[in-house]
Amino acid sequence: MLLAGDAYINDTYNIALRFASEPSYIVARKDDPALCRQLNDAIKKIYEVNPNFGEELFQKYFPTRYKNSTNFTSRELSFVKESPAIKVVTVFKDNYPFYYLVNDQVKGIIPGVFKLLSENTGLNFVFVEASSYAEAIDMVKSGTADVFGDFLSHSAAENFGELITTKNYLSMNSIILRNKDITLADPALKEAVIYGFDDSHTIKHSSNINFPDYSGCLEAINSGEADYTVMPIAVLQHLYMQDYYSNIIPVVDQSKRYLSIAMNKNVDMNLYTVLSKGIVNLQEDQLNAIVSDSTLSVGARAVSLKSLFYSNPVLSAVVIASFVILLGVIFLMHTWFEMQNKIAYTKLKRIEELSKVRSEFLSRMSHEIRTPLNAIIGLTNLMKLSGTINSSAQKNVAKIDSSAKFLLSLVNDVLDMSKIESAKMQIESKPLAMDNMLKQLQNIFQPMAESKNISLQFHCELIHKYFYGDELRLKQILTNLLSNAYKFTENGGMITVTVAEKVTENDNSEVFFSVRDTGVGIPESDMERIFGSFEQVLSKSRNNQQGTGLGLTISKSLVQLMGGVLKVQSEVGAGSEFFFILTLPVYTGEITEELEDTTLPQEHDLLQGKSILLAEDNALNAEIAVALLEMQGVIVECVENGQQAVERFASQPLGAYDLILMDLQMPVKNGLEAAMEIRALDRADAQKIPIIAMTANTMQEDREKARGVGMNGFIPKPFDVEQLYKSVECFFTEKK
Repeated sequence: MLLAGDAYINDTYNIALRFASEPSYIVARKDDPALCRQLNDAIKKIYEVNPNFGEELFQKYFPTRYKNSTNFTSRELSFVKESPAIKVVTVFKDNYPFYYLVNDQVKGIIPGVFKLLSENTGLNFVFVEASSYAEAIDMVKSGTADVFGDFLSHSAAENFGELITTKNYLSMNSIILRNKDITLADPALKEAVIYGFDDSHTIKHSSNINFPDYSGCLEAINSGEADYTVMPIAVLQHLYMQDYYSNIIPVVDQSKRYLSIAMNKNVDMNLYTVLSKGIVNLQEDQLNAIVSDSTLSVGARAVSLKSLFYSNPVLSAVVIASFVILLGVIFLMHTWFEMQNKIAYTKLKRIEELSKVRSEFLSRMSHEIRTPLNAIIGLTNLMKLSGTINSSAQKNVAKIDSSAKFLLSLVNDVLDMSKIESAKMQIESKPLAMDNMLKQLQNIFQPMAESKNISLQFHCELIHKYFYGDELRLKQILTNLLSNAYKFTENGGMITVTVAEKVTENDNSEVFFSVRDTGVGIPESDMERIFGSFEQVLSKSRNNQQGTGLGLTISKSLVQLMGGVLKVQSEVGAGSEFFFILTLPVYTGEITEELEDTTLPQEHDLLQGKSILLAEDNALNAEIAVALLEMQGVIVECVENGQQAVERFASQPLGAYDLILMDLQMPVKNGLEAAMEIRALDRADAQKIPIIAMTANTMQEDREKARGVGMNGFIPKPFDVEQLYKSVECFFTEKK
């Protein structure tokens, strides 16, 4: 049937041939040339924006390719439905471009074609491996495989004895390759042929020499063992990219190789007819896409020693001799540098070992000091909260608490200095409320100033309320500077804190920080020395100065890490001013500001009635934690190690505990191992229950390890009682 256009096509028609279309025009009236010009201008602008506009519009409504339907008989449909996976044999190794792997992904013409055949026929295919072309044919003949997917032949219609083949689904251009010392007119030629493949019909020859693959054929031609061979061009392109064949000359061949599917002649004919119909319905553009995706362009042949030797033997000899001399020189230099590297490596290894020993010592020292400090501070908190001691005892308890916290500050200074020296100190960038932070500092130092009749003033000249920065480290710097000012300012003196903002470009501000006092001052000769580690400027009037001498060193390093420089101006007898400038990005969002009055007792109603599992091996620390929590109405169960914690949690019903407090260093099983095992339990609350590390291991790596095993929080020992309550209470606030 001949149809006049695409508009007459419906789903019952299969397209056999399509003729080219005629051009179409927009027609305007002859007496209206202005309209014609406007239309031409509009079309011109359309094509300037999209040069393919016409082609895309035509393809949208008049496609040039159609997919014909495949009609199967009832027997064929039944066969497709009931047939198991069809076993397709092919050579897995060295079978480019028919079947090969790229990054463990199967590629090639055969996988692509059989994927289309599966879509066209509904059959399922599975690939089985053959070591050679000949073995693949034998597997089909013996019935080990159902079909041979990449059967090559010289003719589109040829008799193959025990095999039958479908219509060829692809033709490939072939090429003749001969040894450079022979001519193809010689009737005594020896052809190199793959085992199982017929010899060529275009060149007269006297005998065949069989090889397992095309690579073996090329090696035979190059060495002179055989005279010529014929192979698909795509195969040759790949082999020429892998090696260099100096004695081979390619000759143009007009013949083709045809790819078809071969089967045993006794095969179920339904398989044959279904595959034949599927092949007939393969689209040319689909096959071209598969071939394009499965083949590589030759590109430039890689230059190798082998290619250089064959092309320029004299030059190659000179190059080799020079290379040998160069190798000798390199060997001597390498030996010398290796000796130097070994010396440097030994020194570096020693430094790393010393650094590791120091880190381990500091971590162990910190843990061993913090553990008894936790007991001291915890007991003083219990005594203060009990309300059972008189005012004189209260003063003594306060002195014990102050001394313990001073010792804790010394430990913290040493650890911070260690982090700075080992480049492990990290500066964070989070939203902070500058005014709120300054009020917190004022609340801390105001009572201290009043005890010495010192006037403490804060001058804040800010344009913005919020900035990005490290609030913890910024507060640490100002705390160190204020502590020094308080320490060296006599009764009746003055301390002034100034923070002023200057707006710059790109939503940044330069913020000026200053702490000025009317203290004893610093001699000119000591201006630089005060920033050194463990250095202090002694005051004649203050021979009982406390501290490690690390406060200014740490502050200077932290300011540098934030991008500023800590400077000092001082006059003996008049006082000192420490100041620095930081460039801080402005934060335009909102921050919930909480400024608690630390002079009033805090209420923690959310803790009332909560059930907590405490894992702590130190009996005194466990007793203190239990007592502090029970003061807020918390029900506490205590175990001595991580193994008991896992067993106790696993043995209780769902929801028995609201939270777990876990020490890290415990016998039998440590806290990290226990947390991992709890998270791995097969019960609904194992992943949800909050687990807080409560430990004297306070290094950054300890925090990262705790977070890595699924812990939700971290309470460093020794902890303040309010710190304990808030750390626990925040999880119940989230639940509420």
